[in-house]
Amino acid sequence: MPHEEDFYKCLKVGEKYESIALEYIKFDSVKFPDGKCKEFDFEITKKKKDGEIIHTKYEVKCDKKASTSGNLAIEFESRGENSGVLTTEAKYYIYFIRHSNKTYDITCYKIPVKKLLELCEKETRVAYGGDRDENGNYLNKMWLINKKHFKKYIKTERINPPYFKKVEINFKMKFGKYQGKTIKEVFGMDKSYCDWLSKQSFFRDNNRHIYDELMNMLG
Repeated sequence: MPHEEDFYKCLKVGEKYESIALEYIKFDSVKFPDGKCKEFDFEITKKKKDGEIIHTKYEVKCDKKASTSGNLAIEFESRGENSGVLTTEAKYYIYFIRHSNKTYDITCYKIPVKKLLELCEKETRVAYGGDRDENGNYLNKMWLINKKHFKKYIKTERINPPYFKKVEINFKMKFGKYQGKTIKEVFGMDKSYCDWLSKQSFFRDNNRHIYDELMNMLG
């Protein structure tokens, strides 16, 4: 399929920034939905001081063009159907503007979806992007909203290198002789196994969040 390579490249970048987004959020546990077509990227759970348990869903976006255009591109249609901000179950968008190819040369916004919808209702500028058909035509529509509207939602401005502490996600192994153990526990028991595991493509491709946690520990 034409442009399939571009699609998977963008997908991997998106998955990378899902993990980075967790560095900006306080939480007790996190859950990722199954499947490719998702209405949110992850859901965090946090216990308040009064004992109440809060569940919050997030969607993560990563945009390099916004660094020069000054506009956030908010998808609302794909292949003729509502999508993106019109169908998301997320309460917040974590929106990264990438200023270069360096991972942390970014501006990060945490934007309430309710606010996004309010702005989108007033927006008439539309751009095309995302997936493409066999003729190379873009299939997604996006509203363009100037980033000046989101100043109060900036979490951090152009961090390089990061100053914040890496989160400990503690995903559990779902296979092998250490099934049911967290990768942190496995690392403490068998570092040589972890080193071997980090080089296996099946592990990297199918367990990306455990892989990210392991690579952080391996340095």
